[in-house]
Amino acid sequence: FDVQQIDTEKLPSRVGASLLLASGLGSMICPTMKAYEEMMVKCASQTEWYDSVRSKLEASRATSPLFDTKKWVQNLELALRQIASMEEGDALDDIVVETVA
Repeated sequence: FDVQQIDTEKLPSRVGASLLLASGLGSMICPTMKAYEEMMVKCASQTEWYDSVRSKLEASRATSPLFDTKKWVQNLELALRQIASMEEGDALDDIVVETVA
């Protein structure tokens, strides 16, 4: 799914889409409010399908970086160290962190 297709004027839509992609549920991204409403009706009316989505989400907890809090904290600490090592007046370039293995 191309995140660019989502209404980019709404930050929560982009954040939600990113979270769904990171957890392996990109098929649940809804590019419009109408599509979202249809998805919610499907969640409420098709319990077997909804249960399969929940199972997929639970399974992704073991493998998705989204749920790896320890690695996230380590990467944040690396970024903060890079920021702290900058000299006053340095240009504020993007901070690229080589992720912790």
